[in-house]
Amino acid sequence: MDPDFAVAKAGESNQKFYQNKAGALAFTTNSVFGSSGVKAEWEKNNPGEKFFDHVKIMHPWGDANGVKYRNVNSAWWSESMINADVDDKKLDRILRIYDYLLSPEGKELFDYGIEGKDYTKDSAGKVTITRQKEGDQFVDLKKLYPSMDIISQLAAWRNAAILEDNEANRAAFGSDSVEFVQNELKWMKDNTEPIPTAFEIATMSTPAKDKLSTINFDDDFTRVILGNEDPVKMWQDVLKVYNSKGLQKAIDEVTAEMAKFNK
Repeated sequence: MDPDFAVAKAGESNQKFYQNKAGALAFTTNSVFGSSGVKAEWEKNNPGEKFFDHVKIMHPWGDANGVKYRNVNSAWWSESMINADVDDKKLDRILRIYDYLLSPEGKELFDYGIEGKDYTKDSAGKVTITRQKEGDQFVDLKKLYPSMDIISQLAAWRNAAILEDNEANRAAFGSDSVEFVQNELKWMKDNTEPIPTAFEIATMSTPAKDKLSTINFDDDFTRVILGNEDPVKMWQDVLKVYNSKGLQKAIDEVTAEMAKFNK
């Protein structure tokens, strides 16, 4: 582990990896995408070399029983709040915008940009991207149109769209990058199991559990990792502080709630 990881400025650790000063970098698989993604940046620093020839994914190793697990998360959610004082005309306009954002035409805008400017489409529906490139990658639409970062996810989350194996992603990011991501997704599905997770706990509200939301455990993890004392003792001291803030009471409350569901 880079001893300066906690104090490194944004992007410094990535640069060490691109310049072969660091042997490993933790990143999401789809970070290979884009003109400023890890693939493009690594190849800028290693002219004439192909990223996928030199950089490989380190897969998770098994537990004591040989079982390999993959990460899981609770389902995404979002909400839109419309002022109750808007008149019928304005409400109709807002809902029409939402209808467009959820339509095939809206998806095409976020996938390809503006027709006639960023892409063309023939009579058979085949799309050709025409916007400019940075290196061998098309410029990110969110870089060309910053408002897309918000608008594209106003009516629905689109985070998973970048993981799709479709013409838009292959044209924008290159088939080799899309296949890299698809191969990794398939490997994880075929070779790992989801971590057994009680998702009810994440969304559960109890008096003591709600108060624990003020604990900044990331800072405590970093302090223990960087500390020169015995890490086990340091972590036990951290837990004493947590318990003084009601950790055990929160555990008891959550356990009691879960028992109602026979869990």
